[in-house]
Amino acid sequence: MHMDVAAALEAEVMLLDPLVRASRAAVEGLLDNDFTELGRSGRLWTRDELLAAIQGFAPTADVTVHDLTGLRVADGVVLVTYVTERAGERTYRSSLWSRASGGWKILHHQASPLHQIAR
Repeated sequence: MHMDVAAALEAEVMLLDPLVRASRAAVEGLLDNDFTELGRSGRLWTRDELLAAIQGFAPTADVTVHDLTGLRVADGVVLVTYVTERAGERTYRSSLWSRASGGWKILHHQASPLHQIAR
């Protein structure tokens, strides 16, 4: 596995950790200044909106992650994809990570509801 892919996967897993998500400073350190997220609900979140709301999010300890994988798309850029399952709801997720001067930062995240996993 390429070291860029390993680093981006590690950063993604950190963002899934309930202890990291409970800390605005920890999340802020992983988000690029231009970060956006297209949430499972279809809402588009900016970095500032997500950081303001992060304290109100429910803990993610009961989330199961499947098929976590990364693809190096350019030097210092990795696409991470995986499926999460929580309370019977499955979501396909993708994140674009970039290696910046301050380490790995997430540029964009998208969550799409799955009614069934197509193979």
